[in-house]
Amino acid sequence: MRQTAIGKSELRVGQVAFGCSHFLHARLADASLRIETALDCGLTLIDTADLYGIGSPEGLEAAETLLGQVLDADKSLRQRMV
Repeated sequence: MRQTAIGKSELRVGQVAFGCSHFLHARLADASLRIETALDCGLTLIDTADLYGIGSPEGLEAAETLLGQVLDADKSLRQRMV
């Protein structure tokens, strides 16, 4: 995927972001696979917000919590994302 610079910084991201709203009702293994696949495809900008948990029995922070678990399980992923 084509990468784009953020402002005048050296930071570059894929032109498409991966929204963690896709985590709703996902298990850790599924969430890990989704993040790894997104990164492999060049989606390096990972978007999360507390509102992604609206309607989730896990609560408002469900997506953020699950992303934290994904990163805790494989610490090398963090270096590949923004």
